[in-house]
Amino acid sequence: MGSSWLEDAVSDGRIIGDIDDDQLQPSSFEPVLSDEGYVLDAEMSGLFRPERRRRIESSLDDLDENRKERIDLSGGYELKRGFTYLLNLEEQVVLEDDEYVKGSPKSSLGRLFLHTRLLADYNLGFDEIHPHGEGSMDLYVLVQPLVFNVVVAPGYALNQLRWFKGVGARVEPDSLQARHGSTPLLYESGDDGLASSDLTVSDSVYLHLDLSGYGEDDVVGLRAKRAPQPIDIRVTGEYDMRRYFEPVSSSNGEVEVKSREYYLFGSKEVFDMPGDLSAEAYQHSSTGISGPLHFAGFIDNGFTGNLVFEVRSDE
Repeated sequence: MGSSWLEDAVSDGRIIGDIDDDQLQPSSFEPVLSDEGYVLDAEMSGLFRPERRRRIESSLDDLDENRKERIDLSGGYELKRGFTYLLNLEEQVVLEDDEYVKGSPKSSLGRLFLHTRLLADYNLGFDEIHPHGEGSMDLYVLVQPLVFNVVVAPGYALNQLRWFKGVGARVEPDSLQARHGSTPLLYESGDDGLASSDLTVSDSVYLHLDLSGYGEDDVVGLRAKRAPQPIDIRVTGEYDMRRYFEPVSSSNGEVEVKSREYYLFGSKEVFDMPGDLSAEAYQHSSTGISGPLHFAGFIDNGFTGNLVFEVRSDE
C-alpha cells in the first residue's frame, strides 16, 4: 500500500504515535525507537519469543530478573556484538480483519549487519503482524549486532513496515515477463550505456553480483572488519570506511568468499521499479551460496539503481 494510504492510516488512528513525514516512505512506514529497552540473556534463556494472544510486556514480566536488564536509550546506547536486545518502538498499530503487516530492516542499517526482527503484541512469530481483535498492538524490535557495535538512540528507525490487504498482492511470473517486455525492469551496463537485461523468472526474478571489477585492483566489494570502535547511527559523513571495511578484488571475474565473513557486493543489474510495484528480496537463494544474501530486502516503488547485497557464506 502506498504513502497516501499510510497517511490515511495515521489520520484514522490505525498507526498511532507522533508521526513525522519522513517516516512515511512510498510504500512503507518506519517506526522509531523509544527510550526504553532490554538486554536479554539469550545464552541461558534462548531467543525471546512472542506468544499468541499475549502482550510482549506480559511475556517480559515472566522472565527471571537475572535474564533481562532494562536499558535507557535516551542519551544514546551502544549495542554490542554478541548480545541480544529487545527495544521498544514508539508507535502502535491497529489492523483490520483483512490486513497484515510485514517488517524488514532498513537498507542503510542492513549494511551494518544488524540482525533485526519485528515483534508485536498478540502475534506468534517475527516480522509479520496479523489482526487478533485485541485493539492496538505495541511494537518491538529484536536486535543482534553481528559485526559492528552500533550506537542507537530514540527517534531513529531500524526497520520498516509494509501493509498488505488480502492475499492477492503477488505478481505472477508470466505477468512479470510481459511487463518486462514492454517496460524493462532490469538493465545492464555496457559500452553503449544501459541496455535491457534478460529476465530470468521462476517464482522470483534472479539478480547477479557485479564481479567485473573497478580500478587497477579490480575491486568488486567490501569485507567487514571487526572494528573496536562503535558506529553511531546519529552521525553521518564522518567515518573512515577503511576502519570498518577492506576492499575485495576479483581475479578473472571470480572472488573468494570466506565462510562466516561478511561482505558487501553490488548487483550486476540496475533495477527500475515501476511506480505501481514494489519488491522483496529473498534472504536465501536455492541457486546461490548457502547463507544469507542480504539483511535488508525491500525495494520501494519508483526505486531506480543497483542493489547492495550483504553476503555471508555458511559453507
